[in-house]
Amino acid sequence: MGVNNIGVGSVGGARRVSPGLQCLVCGDTSSGKHYGILACNGCSGFFKRSVRRKLIYRCQAGTGACVVDKAHRNQCQACRLKKCIQMGMNKDGRSMTSLPFIYNDENLMPLAFI
Repeated sequence: MGVNNIGVGSVGGARRVSPGLQCLVCGDTSSGKHYGILACNGCSGFFKRSVRRKLIYRCQAGTGACVVDKAHRNQCQACRLKKCIQMGMNKDGRSMTSLPFIYNDENLMPLAFI
């Protein structure tokens, strides 16, 4: 298994996992599909804890419109959870759906479907 210039291993001639896949919530590097969307481990874990513990958050600024990005994602839990839901995270989604992806010139596919 060789390694290409972006540090991602190759599988059968196709490059493995995420050249540029981003978390839909904060923009960090996605680790796969979590709760129905591409998300990083941080946002996936945050969403899981929030849902399982039935946590209720209050917006720190009082506006409900805080910036949720990689640098600011931990500043307002209410706005982060709101963005998770707006981007399509589903509490009924399986957290174990983070399948490895294969990237080839045509598309991205979960490794399990190849």
